[in-house]
Parts: sequence; C-alpha cells; structure tokens
Amino acid sequence: MNINAKLMLAQTIVDIDGAYAPSTIRSYKTSFERFIQFCEDREVYALPADPQSVARYISHLTTRGLKSSSIRIMVAAISSIHKLNLLNDPVIPPQVN
Repeated sequence: MNINAKLMLAQTIVDIDGAYAPSTIRSYKTSFERFIQFCEDREVYALPADPQSVARYISHLTTRGLKSSSIRIMVAAISSIHKLNLLNDPVIPPQVN
C-alpha cells in the first residue's frame, strides 16, 4: 500500500543530499520510515497522509513513553517530507496540534 511512499522518501533523500545536514537527513529518513510502518500496520497511506493518521501516530508515540522533543522531531519529519514533495502538510490541521 505504501510502496509509493517508500519510493518518494528514497527519492527525497537523494534530492536533499547536500542541502541539509547529514544528521537531519538521517532523522527525516528514520522518522518517516517509522511513520510508513505505522501507516502500513493500519492500512492507510503515509504519503500523502491525512491529519487523522498523523494525530493517531502522535497518540501512539505518546503511549510508548517517548519524550515530547522526540515526538516533535518525528512530526517535523512528516511535515517536511510532505512539503519537500509539494504535498499538503498534514500536520497543520488543529486535530494534529
């Protein structure tokens, strides 16, 4: 279901190489891969994602005991990958914040 998301993520990582710090690129890649897995487990699309899926993902991360700073990084990666692919940012709607 999310093969397009995986391909788009891979291409995005190639496209931004050199434009972002290597640590930022690694963070985007790892964070978005985890989001893809979450979406696959629930049979929803990761790219483009809908705000409800992002909200459920945040809730899921919270229940796993992650620090709020870690969750913010993961959500920022979702937002950035969408923006870099010229897609609507699913993080902006009120149900996500």
